Amino acid sequence: MDSVPYIFTGYEDENLCESPAELVNCRRQELELIAGYDLVRSALSKDAPTVFLFDGSLIFWHLEAKEAEVKQKFLSSYLNSLQQFYESNLLIAGYISMPKSKEILNLIRVALCDFVIDDNQNHKLVDHLVDSQIARFYLKPFTRTTIFKNYSKITEYYPKHIHPHFFYMHVGNEIARIEVPEWIASNPESVQLVSNIIANQAIKGRGYPVVLAEAHEQAVVKGPDRDFFYHLINKIGIENKRVKTISQKSRKKLGIGV
Repeated sequence: MDSVPYIFTGYEDENLCESPAELVNCRRQELELIAGYDLVRSALSKDAPTVFLFDGSLIFWHLEAKEAEVKQKFLSSYLNSLQQFYESNLLIAGYISMPKSKEILNLIRVALCDFVIDDNQNHKLVDHLVDSQIARFYLKPFTRTTIFKNYSKITEYYPKHIHPHFFYMHVGNEIARIEVPEWIASNPESVQLVSNIIANQAIKGRGYPVVLAEAHEQAVVKGPDRDFFYHLINKIGIENKRVKTISQKSRKKLGIGV
């Protein structure tokens, strides 16, 4: 297990996002999907059932309110990666811990209002709930709900065969939200395989997929690596007669004792 660092100057995309952090988030998801596809392909030679667990949603909410240029650039890249999974028949699932979604709740709200939302206050009885709390009422450990199709506005850009679907699954300690493209959602055997692998991973990880926990550990930038990075930046700056500046927030972080 290892991790691969990337350094971006930002010059090529500096006008796309309002802040460098937003740009980093968009680029990171792009690289995670590409790396995941390559890893799953390389795992095929091991002749074992394999699923790429993406840490987060396959519904790219963060692009919904972005400018058209940003949405077009990154969404086309994300969807291209999902298309590659589809064409290669490689399983992919988005794993969301402690989800706050309210799509099932919305169905209950409509039912309580007898399908008449206007001037009907009955739905307020359940407004404080989220889907995971509702699912916990009836899901036993390592079972799942039925599959739902998502209709958020951003999914209008998805081709039909990779349109995101989701279900909730009891993974031992919590209710997780699992998202899969339509081509997987419409295949009961694929859904069962995804569920089995997630259950196996959650058992090994005591309530959270061990593979995601290990990936998080690899992604953490250790102190020596961070020090080396700043040393390298200083060295490059001196060679190019440039002065490195650092924000006050970063100064505070570097100065905090343990």
